[in-house]
Amino acid sequence: RDYGREEASGDADAERSNGNAALELGRFEEAEAHFRQAVAFYEMRDDRRGMAECLRQLGGISRRRGELVQAQSWYQQALELYRRDSNSVGMAEVLRQLGAVETNRGDLRRAEPLYQEALELYRRDSNSAGMAEVLRQLGEVAKNTGGLEKAEAMYREALALEENEDNRSGIGEILRQLGAIAKLRGNDQESDHWLRRLHEIDRPENDVPE
Repeated sequence: RDYGREEASGDADAERSNGNAALELGRFEEAEAHFRQAVAFYEMRDDRRGMAECLRQLGGISRRRGELVQAQSWYQQALELYRRDSNSVGMAEVLRQLGAVETNRGDLRRAEPLYQEALELYRRDSNSAGMAEVLRQLGEVAKNTGGLEKAEAMYREALALEENEDNRSGIGEILRQLGAIAKLRGNDQESDHWLRRLHEIDRPENDVPE
C-alpha cells in the first residue's frame, strides 16, 4: 500500500490512540504492536514528536516487563528526538525514566546524573510536579548511597512542593522517608515528629481528636 503523508498521519494517530487504550487495559503486547506501527507512520510524515511519544511508551512497556536493555534503547531514541526539537518537557520525562531504569538495575551512581539533568529541566520550566517527583528519586538515591544529609535536603524540598500542591499521597510518602532518615541518623525525636505528621494526614478528616 502506497501511503501519502496525510494518510500516514491519520493512521499514526489512530495506532497511537489504540496503543494508549490497550495500555490502559494492561494489554501490553497489543499496545506494543500499535506503538511500533505508529512510530513507522510518524516517521513517514517526519513527525519527530509523535515518534518520540510512542518510543517513550514502548520504553515503559519494556521496563514493566523487566527488559531493561530494550527499555533503555527505546528511551534513548526518544531522548534524541526530543533533543533535536529542544523539547525540554519530553527530555526531562525521558531522562527521569532513564534514571529509573538505572535504579531498577541497582546502578544508583549512574541514575543520579540522569535525575539531576531532569531536575534542571523541570526547574527551568517551573514544573512543580516533575520537580517533586525527581527530588524524591534523588532523595532515594542519596539515602541508599549513604548521603543521609543530602537525602533529607532533597525530601524537604520535595515536601514543600507537594504541600503547595496539596498532594496528600506524595506528602505521606515523603514524611515516611524523612522519618526513616531521622531514625538512621539516630534522631528518634525527629523521627517521631515526622511520623506524627504522617499520622495526622492519614487520619480521616472527620476524625477530630477529643
